Amino acid sequence: MIAPNISQDGKRILFTTLPRDHDAWGVPEYKLMVMNRDGSGLRDLIVNSPHPGSGWGMWSPDGRQIVYLTFKPQRPIQFELY
Repeated sequence: MIAPNISQDGKRILFTTLPRDHDAWGVPEYKLMVMNRDGSGLRDLIVNSPHPGSGWGMWSPDGRQIVYLTFKPQRPIQFELY
């Protein structure tokens, strides 16, 4: 688990997984995940992304959105909104 971030209401944890593989361009395949504070409800937020190197998320001030980094082949790091 990298960069855990607790939601404003304290009920959910947003985090990035350690990469296990790299895509065809050599970009680490990080995953942006969220789970309940008790460990239940684990899910991958960016499923079937054309950009597998997504992570380092942060909750918006109202807790309704997440901003995260995405790594696209041969392009600079970009911010995305979930």
